[in-house]
Amino acid sequence: MSNRTSKEKYSSGKATGGQKPNARKMLTAPKVEPSSYYDKMPTWLFQRFDFKHKKWGLDYNAKILTAVFTYLSHLEKMAWSEILTTTSGRSRNTRHHNISLTDLSRDAQKRAAEINADEFDRLCSIAIDSTIRVWGHISDGLFYIIWIDPDHEIYQVEKY
Repeated sequence: MSNRTSKEKYSSGKATGGQKPNARKMLTAPKVEPSSYYDKMPTWLFQRFDFKHKKWGLDYNAKILTAVFTYLSHLEKMAWSEILTTTSGRSRNTRHHNISLTDLSRDAQKRAAEINADEFDRLCSIAIDSTIRVWGHISDGLFYIIWIDPDHEIYQVEKY
């Protein structure tokens, strides 16, 4: 009989009794001070990606993935402090930013609840171009990609 704890058994790959780690707990990012990641370079993760969404998943967006991945690879050379302060347009608004979940479209809020992404107060929008957005959650410099929004419909802005 081993004297190791259940946690040690999982980490060594020798779990007993057919138990499996709780997947939800494994996918939940650790809580950290919000600004503690500003000096870190981004890392893109797909653990939370909504693969099955008919419009914000992979199938619908297959044709734009080259543009998305090319732009994200460009951002890997920057720290989050640079990424989140990059501006664009005539009004010089920030190009990439966090947005309250309650400000997203009703469809996005509903889907977030269905896939347990509503545990986050805010999601971050990364602007690939004038309409394409990548949505996710930043935790300790890790960006958990949730959706690819090809038509800027998750968070609509008024056009003047």
